[in-house]
Amino acid sequence: MVDTAKKSEQYRTTEPVQIKLIESKVESDLSEQFVELKETEWVVYNFNNLEGRKYEFTMKAAADNIPAKGIIQINDQKFDFTVIDKNWAEVTLGDYYLKAGENKLQIQIISNALKIDWICFK
Repeated sequence: MVDTAKKSEQYRTTEPVQIKLIESKVESDLSEQFVELKETEWVVYNFNNLEGRKYEFTMKAAADNIPAKGIIQINDQKFDFTVIDKNWAEVTLGDYYLKAGENKLQIQIISNALKIDWICFK
């Protein structure tokens, strides 16, 4: 994140990653959140995987200004990606090998900004 002093307002309020609301249902206290990454910003996720094999990597994303370009780094491999939709859409970014045990995913934005609702390896 560019400004690590600025904290999220709604969710994980002690962290510098800006988590914003997609929609809030006040009557049921339910909400959907997304992470917005601006040019040069990045996030890192460390996660455990039970089985070493290839997985299809998908994310639900949107870009206010298109195209939004970025780099995905999965462990030691880097891959370029582009999001060309201003509306929320599922974007399949390819098949990637995940090892059994701990893995690391980094998403960095190269141009424009990207909103990420969720990411999935299946």
